[in-house]
Amino acid sequence: MRANKIKDFNIISNEVYRVDPKKENKYVVNNNFHPKNISQTYKILDISRNGTYGPHQKYGAKNGMQAMTVAPVNRNGKVDYSHITIAYAGTNFGDIQDDGTDWNNVIIGKKYKNSQFDTAYGYAKYIKKKFAKTKLNDKGAYNPKLTFTGYSLGGSLALTIGVKMKAPAVTFNGPVPANQMSKKEIKFLQTHPTMYQNYLNSSDFIGNYNNTYGLNKVTGDFQHIYDNDQILSHLMFMNKINNNDINWAQTIRDTYSAPLRMFIGGGPGYVYLKNGKALNSPFSLYDYVLRNHGVESWFNDNNYIRTANIKINIPKNQSTFENTSYQIDKALNDHLVAIVNQFGGAGTGNEGEIYLDSLSALAVKDAIQEHAQAGIKAIKQEKQKTSRSLKNNWTKTHEAATAIGQVLTASEIAEALATVKADKNSIYTNLDDKLASKVKGISQLSQDFDDFSDKMTERIDKRIGDDGELARKFGL
Repeated sequence: MRANKIKDFNIISNEVYRVDPKKENKYVVNNNFHPKNISQTYKILDISRNGTYGPHQKYGAKNGMQAMTVAPVNRNGKVDYSHITIAYAGTNFGDIQDDGTDWNNVIIGKKYKNSQFDTAYGYAKYIKKKFAKTKLNDKGAYNPKLTFTGYSLGGSLALTIGVKMKAPAVTFNGPVPANQMSKKEIKFLQTHPTMYQNYLNSSDFIGNYNNTYGLNKVTGDFQHIYDNDQILSHLMFMNKINNNDINWAQTIRDTYSAPLRMFIGGGPGYVYLKNGKALNSPFSLYDYVLRNHGVESWFNDNNYIRTANIKINIPKNQSTFENTSYQIDKALNDHLVAIVNQFGGAGTGNEGEIYLDSLSALAVKDAIQEHAQAGIKAIKQEKQKTSRSLKNNWTKTHEAATAIGQVLTASEIAEALATVKADKNSIYTNLDDKLASKVKGISQLSQDFDDFSDKMTERIDKRIGDDGELARKFGL
């Protein structure tokens, strides 16, 4: 995913807070959405305030959930309904319903009817249906692709709903709500790191819950952890402790009570340890947490992460595949729209249905094949990159060994390297052969998709050819 797109998700995750009636009650459905520093204009398709949605807010439950649905707008002002983003708002500190969701659903892991997780899931399914183009609904796209985003509690909601709907999610400082997912769903999250990306600040107490510590810790390549602050690291270093020594649950409870304690004259707060000790923090713990947990503090104007001065680098193969997939999905939707507009009135009854179904099937078939071949191409390119890296590792190892063992013969150097499994076979040849065997299987898969495409085309041609009139219309 492109870095500027990730920044867009970050901005949307921040702006969705402003739909809350208890805050600004900002943004209106059908208006354009273009806050500062965002890379493009979006259109606001729908808003859920306080957990209810749909005509006359008849769905959902009043539980504090806030969500906003947007779609990109191109330079000609056309809305791309084939790629829709749903953003969930995070915790509104002081909102009892939000605080309760954080504590009960995320930290403790309780499940109860009509929770924010329930309404967030219901809202996503409602949006998917609302903007799916049908004969009775011409506003939307055929099979619109959803992407979810959010920060803090909103990130927890986005991750959970994304996994349940097998749709991408880009989140920020989102605690993993492990008890809101099944074991199968957690496995899906962990094994699809290009679909799910949770950006975390290592100094963020709240966002790292169940990411780097917690009762139900879930780890995987979907987590992208950056050290945006050195204060906590210094405190831990000076006291010779690490993350595992801290009683995070008690520390977070103390943080939640910090505003009240500070109001009545208490100190700045403590970091509690599992051994029962409490460390006086050299800073206001509440202010510290808010600074490191805040969504708006992630990026500067150049797409660099603040403080850490790290730019998000997206692998070229991944970026190319995602861009290609985006174009394929958009082309498929445009193709299906054109088919309905051009041929929707062709023929009547069964003949008309066969005509439309056949054209649509051909379009979908082409999209499936293009998706598959784009993915296979990306995998092959990644193999070539890895193979080059392995070869470079061997070359550098051999050069270093030769420089160190100048008094040894070539065979003696080779023998010494083999003893510690640093020979060419161990570092390069064997691993490269394994990669080659896997790519060979992928090449067969590529051929299988081509065969599938040919056979499906034959079946569609036969179906049309069975009717002479339809065959003439198709030029067969």
